[in-house]
Amino acid sequence: MKKILFYRYGNICEPDLIECFARAGLDVTEERTQITKKDTSASETVETVSGLLRAESYLFVFSINFFPAVSETCRIFGLPYVCWTVDCPVMELWSDALRNDCNRVFFFDRVQYETFSPRMPTGCAFHLPLATNPDRWDDVIANAGETGLSAFRQEISFVGSLYSEKNRFRSVRESLRDYTKGYLEAVTQAQSRIYGCSLPEGLLTPDIVREFAEADPALQGPLYADNEQAKRAYIPQERDDYWHEHDCIKSVAAKLTPAEVEAIEAEVAQRVEEVYQYCVTH
Repeated sequence: MKKILFYRYGNICEPDLIECFARAGLDVTEERTQITKKDTSASETVETVSGLLRAESYLFVFSINFFPAVSETCRIFGLPYVCWTVDCPVMELWSDALRNDCNRVFFFDRVQYETFSPRMPTGCAFHLPLATNPDRWDDVIANAGETGLSAFRQEISFVGSLYSEKNRFRSVRESLRDYTKGYLEAVTQAQSRIYGCSLPEGLLTPDIVREFAEADPALQGPLYADNEQAKRAYIPQERDDYWHEHDCIKSVAAKLTPAEVEAIEAEVAQRVEEVYQYCVTH
């Protein structure tokens, strides 16, 4: 039986994929360190995965989402690294390790695929929408009983996460100038009125990016140190996550003078128009 190494970190999709791999006739070895040790360093990951690859022969290494340290290890060993993204964004995709030709990355989101596939070698990027394990859920439904079914029977259900448990924008927000907070609010409101064109990255000025990076420790790590594009992708996502966590947009206009509000509105309106025209012509 062929073996694969599954690098795990505790994602809810992992058990279903392990079951599916087993059904496909693969023997799955699990590396589980990061499930309980979230601060596992890249060097620790390389050491752990290298030890497993030296001890056994594997068909490929698999993970949910992309781990640069795992990719680099597979590159050294000449072994395919297969992963399937289930989040957006996956900031690790901005790592230079994404260019390794050992990677076989399956992007669940079409725009995510279109963003990153040009940065990868030919034949290494694929679009694969999210899936589920019908057999497991059929079993859950069959054994839920009428009480269990009635408790969750609704016309519309939302299954997922609002990312409020992992959003750092609240603390960062208080470190920003009132002007910056107002500017980001204006960008958010502008985006809410335009569908099919992403405004935030084009509206983030160098000063806004610099201020946000200085306020957020996550943007001071090696992944973002010299990667302006990654910072620009990260900031609007944290901003969006923050507002998704709340019922409505919280205004900071009360803290600004009328002149400051007018200046923000004028600048954002100008930049929105510039980005919109770019989207239309390209």
